[in-house]
Amino acid sequence: MKWLTGLYAPAIMLVLWQAIVQPSLDQKLLAIAIFLLSLDLLKMAIFDLEQVAKVRSMLESKAGSIDSNEPRLDRFFWVTIGTVVLELLGLYLAPISLSDSAIVILLSQVGFNLLTQVQLMPEMPEMVDKIQPWGIRDRAVVLTADCLGIGLVVLGQRGYWPIGTSVGLLLMVVIYGGIKSAKSIGDRLT
Repeated sequence: MKWLTGLYAPAIMLVLWQAIVQPSLDQKLLAIAIFLLSLDLLKMAIFDLEQVAKVRSMLESKAGSIDSNEPRLDRFFWVTIGTVVLELLGLYLAPISLSDSAIVILLSQVGFNLLTQVQLMPEMPEMVDKIQPWGIRDRAVVLTADCLGIGLVVLGQRGYWPIGTSVGLLLMVVIYGGIKSAKSIGDRLT
């Protein structure tokens, strides 16, 4: 997945540069929030595409042929690719407008969570079907957080307490990262 890192790295550096050069504190904080989020976006893009490859490989070995078409897996793959394109668009938009950058990135997450109807589970040996239904209700908390983030950015963009909205978004990103890190550590311990 080096090609993916090669696409994200310059955009991530542009966002980090914005955190340095922006004149106002609210824009610096917004850039830091986008920067931290962008690191997770890259990690998740790599993870999702690796999951697709693992499940596809399992299906091919199970079917005994290379043509093991699975529409749910194909949909997940193409939604992930579309999400990556929107994330990159949002990240490369950062030098022009941090608010627009954050909105595009968060909208890409809303789109991903609305359009993917499955969760891939190749590491779960007890599961026969490695593609599990995972609908909107299962993603409600994440969708709510994404929409709240969009709301904060739009309010800040419109001049309603820009420092507070930037701090709010940054806190959301830090809490989200903390929860994911704690879950990852917990998964490794079990």
